[in-house]
Amino acid sequence: MALRESLRIEAIEDGVRFSGWDYIATVKSGGLTFVPMLGAAAPTTQHLAFEPVQYGRESFAVDVPEARPGHRDREVCLRRGGGVTERFAASGAGIALSWRFDEQPSGQGDLVVKYRVRTSLQLSRDHGDGLRWWLPGVGGVHVGGVTGIAADGQRVGGSLAMAGELLELRLPAEFVASARYPLVLDPLISTEYAATLTSANESAPDLAYDYGSDTWILVYRRVVSAVSMFIAAQRLHSDGTPNGGWISLSGNSVNVGAPKVASVNARGCYVATWQEANSVFGPFAIRCIAIDGATGAPSAAVTLNPTTVGSAVHPDVAGDRSTTGTAALIVYERENAGVRLSRVTVAGGGAAPVVASTVSVSTNPTAIRPTISKSNSERAYAIAWNEVNGIARQIRTRICSRAGTLLGLSDLVVDSSVLIVTAPGRVDIDGSGTRFVVAWERGDPGGNNGERDLWCRPLNWASFPGQLTAAGNAVAVDVLPGIDARDPAVGYCRDKYLVLYARQVFPGTSNYDVRGVELAADCSTCGEPFLLTGLNGSALRNVETTPAVASTYGGGDDDGDEAILVFHEADDAPPFTGSIVGQRYEALGGVPPAFAGSDCGTPGTIQAGNGPFAVGNTGFAVELAGVPVGGVPILMFAFPGGEQSCGTCSVVNSLSNVFVPAVGGTASYPWNLPCSTAPFVGTVFQVQWVVFGSGASPCPLGPGASFTRRMTLTLDF
Repeated sequence: MALRESLRIEAIEDGVRFSGWDYIATVKSGGLTFVPMLGAAAPTTQHLAFEPVQYGRESFAVDVPEARPGHRDREVCLRRGGGVTERFAASGAGIALSWRFDEQPSGQGDLVVKYRVRTSLQLSRDHGDGLRWWLPGVGGVHVGGVTGIAADGQRVGGSLAMAGELLELRLPAEFVASARYPLVLDPLISTEYAATLTSANESAPDLAYDYGSDTWILVYRRVVSAVSMFIAAQRLHSDGTPNGGWISLSGNSVNVGAPKVASVNARGCYVATWQEANSVFGPFAIRCIAIDGATGAPSAAVTLNPTTVGSAVHPDVAGDRSTTGTAALIVYERENAGVRLSRVTVAGGGAAPVVASTVSVSTNPTAIRPTISKSNSERAYAIAWNEVNGIARQIRTRICSRAGTLLGLSDLVVDSSVLIVTAPGRVDIDGSGTRFVVAWERGDPGGNNGERDLWCRPLNWASFPGQLTAAGNAVAVDVLPGIDARDPAVGYCRDKYLVLYARQVFPGTSNYDVRGVELAADCSTCGEPFLLTGLNGSALRNVETTPAVASTYGGGDDDGDEAILVFHEADDAPPFTGSIVGQRYEALGGVPPAFAGSDCGTPGTIQAGNGPFAVGNTGFAVELAGVPVGGVPILMFAFPGGEQSCGTCSVVNSLSNVFVPAVGGTASYPWNLPCSTAPFVGTVFQVQWVVFGSGASPCPLGPGASFTRRMTLTLDF
């Protein structure tokens, strides 16, 4: 996902505001104010303001007249009179400033444009190739070198320098006198980071899919400075590419974090939630907002848990993938007061969410970090959290209805371990509404520095108002002694469960890679674990954490098996940059079926049904469409080779035959491919239908028998 190229454009009073990946720039009649997003390492929000003062040749410079900004897409133009235009062009990389002169300015000498500079930063470099205003040890703003470009393409290098509080942009007199006009003068203004910038400026990504608009949305925290940050969102096309500019959900605040998002399919919108405080120390309120899936327009934000009733943190949200649901469910931690569950209804059309009900999931003051399943439809939701009971730290779960009502008589404890070797215990859960997988961190008994292992367990829920039950024992996902495994994320992708997590590369280091493993509903593995590559290929420099996964199935696509996986990646060596990395994923890849020969007689049409011939596809079927009336279809199984000829027909060397009755003119043979078939990946099968009583006899040895063409199936992941 090319998020760094995303640009937010807002019309404001007397101007335009551009917001890129690492800056916010406001253009008004009085000039440009550029705010670099330097992150939490900057104690206050920094700025660099440019006010145009004069332009022209040295012997005949004129004062810059007032001009109203004219805005078109990513460009703002201010017509300064006499065929002179000041232009600001925004991109993800920064602001390109240029001056266009339609004809040669009057006078003699260099062409000079002067700006009065006001800034909270220090000028740290002054030479002809560019200037840098700097916050020592953190970063700042860079103004690139000046270039003159004539109408015929001739170019010349200019210069820029500070004279007191004035910034002077110059082009040499010889070029100005001989150039073909119009002539353009242009530097680039951009954010620049110092080598000590180690804190994450963008972090905590989460995302969701909306089937109605066929879009994704990514939410994350964006840090301008230690006292200014906000929750941002970016809509994505179905292929994961940015769809429009990014969206500000929270507005600038002193302290925000933990954003989560889900979709409410029937309303065509997303619901996002986060924690927010007016102080770096809290207390925090839980906020939520609705976002239109088709346009990205956010509603007004509402508060679930105001600070007047106690600080609340770590929210999570579940949407509704059905065509009738009108609400989202939000769980959160009341600090030192347990876990709460709120049901918020949404009307769509830009209306803000409405808090309909709130219940206590746990009143234990040690209950922390709740999470809720996200891929449910007209069934139940599973909640999981971490709490201490006696000397044991436990992972506990509870089932609830779409109405936000707790079901069953009590919590289900899925893990209980000795407190002294137990890590904070982050947990995540997802499932189909009746079957769930929960994954969590457990203290590594072989570690010496608080390392964690990763475990999972399958859960079942039968019907209202029943209890959530364990469907098997806890299963180890990653338990390397002395290697930390953390940040589990679970996604249900229709046929498989995907568990992502961050694993330490070497003991005692800060380097982590994000890994994934595909699981069946019983937590058995579907093939080998895989590594997400990220953008930085150096194992010793990568710090990849906080993965999240969202599936098309979870957003309402009943046939969808795709997902997008995101995580935060940082560099722990110069230049210490950070990114949010996204990768597309398909739960069922598979090799397309191949066909050989041709239909012989009038058998109907052989085809593969319900997805690919791939490990984990428990719904795969071999189908015969258009079965002739009165026909008796039989499916023949074989390995490739040894085909026989019978009249004009080519027939497989059958190893097994199955009669499949036709219903409504279609015969369908279900071929369950559970994860236990993974050892047979690469095996090639050949199948063919023979239909007796077809009314045709192309094979003399089989009166009334017709044969389809042969279909070759190769088992794959």
